[in-house]
Amino acid sequence: MELSSDGARNIEVLHASQCEKCKRGEECDRSPKKKQMSSWSALLVGVCILLFGLGLGIPGIVMAYSDHKLVSDGVPSVGTVADVRFGDGRKAKRYKVMEVSYAVESGAAYSVDYRERYYQKREGSESAVADKLRGTEMTVFYDPEEPGKAVVEGDEDGYFGPLLILLFMGGVGGFMTYAIADDMIRKKRNKKTAETV
Repeated sequence: MELSSDGARNIEVLHASQCEKCKRGEECDRSPKKKQMSSWSALLVGVCILLFGLGLGIPGIVMAYSDHKLVSDGVPSVGTVADVRFGDGRKAKRYKVMEVSYAVESGAAYSVDYRERYYQKREGSESAVADKLRGTEMTVFYDPEEPGKAVVEGDEDGYFGPLLILLFMGGVGGFMTYAIADDMIRKKRNKKTAETV
C-alpha cells in the first residue's frame, strides 16, 4: 500500500528530527539526494546490461545467418588442409586451427580457417595430429561475388548462444531500464503533485 504525499512527508520530517546526520546537515542513507543517486546508478546498470546483451547477441546472430546463408546459397568447393596451428581458447581449452585452401571457378586460390577442439590424450601429440590432418579434404562454401568469404562445412556459427545472450541479457537489462525509469518518472510526478497541493 502506497503512502499519501502527506504521510510520506510526515515520515521524512520525523526521520529528519531523529537522524543525527540530518541534524548536522549531512547526507544519510535516506536523504533524497542519495536515493536519487541510487536510482540513477541502478538505471545505468540496467542500460549497460541491455547494451551488453545487444552488443554480443546481435553480431553473433548476424554471423550465424551469414554462415548458414553461405552453406545454402554459396558455391561448394573441395578444400585441402594446408597448415595446422594450435592455440588456447576460453576456460583453458585447447584448439587446433586448420588453414583450408580452396580454389574458385576462376582458378584463384583462397584459404579459410576451421577450428576444432584438441584433445591431446585422445588424438596424440600436436605434431602427429598436424601431420595427419595436412592434405585432408573438406567441403568449403564460398560467396561467388566475394570469393574470399567462405565457411567450411560443419563450422557454421550457431544461433543458440547469441539468441540466449540477447534474450537473457537484453531482457533483464530492458526490464530493469523500463522499471527503474518508470519508477523515477512516477516519483517525480508525485513530488510535483505534492508541491502544488
